[in-house]
Amino acid sequence: MDPRLTPAKSLAPAIPISEQTRRIIEKATGKKCLTSADLPAKLELVGRKLVDVSALGAVTYLDLSDCKGIVDVSALGTVKTLLLESCTGIVDVSALSTVTECAQLVDVSCLRGVQQLTLRGCTGITDVSALGTAMRLALCDCDGITDVSALGSVQQLDLSNCTGITDVSALGTVQHLILSRCNGVTDVSALGKVPHLDLSLCDGIRDVSALGRGVPHTQFLNLYRCGGISDVSALGAVRHLILARCVAVVDVSALGRVEKLDLEGCTGVTDVSALGDVEVLELCGCTGVDDFSAVPNAMRERGFW
Repeated sequence: MDPRLTPAKSLAPAIPISEQTRRIIEKATGKKCLTSADLPAKLELVGRKLVDVSALGAVTYLDLSDCKGIVDVSALGTVKTLLLESCTGIVDVSALSTVTECAQLVDVSCLRGVQQLTLRGCTGITDVSALGTAMRLALCDCDGITDVSALGSVQQLDLSNCTGITDVSALGTVQHLILSRCNGVTDVSALGKVPHLDLSLCDGIRDVSALGRGVPHTQFLNLYRCGGISDVSALGAVRHLILARCVAVVDVSALGRVEKLDLEGCTGVTDVSALGDVEVLELCGCTGVDDFSAVPNAMRERGFW
């Protein structure tokens, strides 16, 4: 047979799989795998009593969530999709880019230089100064973090539910910033030039006037359930604005140039006559509005967004 017509095979040597790991894989998949060459592209071993994963590096999608016996993951650096949620025995992740809910993980200095990194729910982390060179960084639910001053060069940054953070003044050059449920944050005056900004459920914020004055203006701004916000007069240049459940907001007359505007549940709003040019308008639950004649195309039923 012409060798050019045969399927290409990996040049990487086949790695023998330990007996315990073989048994676990066979029970999970029904397939006997003696070496790494026998493994399927997708392997889900959630909650198994797995210890040795040294032969699993060639798997494309690998879910090892809740495998608490795993300690060494140095062989898994080439796995494209790797799930390690609640793998509490792992402390060294220098070979990886995605780790979730590893409370024992404290030192992340070994991850310096990683370009895309997810450390969700790693509550033991306090020092993230080594991660400032990442392009995309997700630190959601890492409530031990207080200082994010080194992260201003990260392009996409998710700090959702990092409740220890209070100072975000260094993050004004981040392109896509999520601070949802960061209730310690009160001053967002430095974030006026962030194009995509999520401040949903940030109860401590009162003044958002700086968010409409940046050059360029914020393109997407999510203020869902920011109960402390009442004055939105500076936000007229935001293209996509979510003010859903902002019950203290009353006057929306300055928002007529917003392209997409979500006012769902804004019970304090009574007059929407200035919003006739808004392309996409959500007014579900705006019980204070009686006259919708200026906005005949507004959506007034739940589920639009």
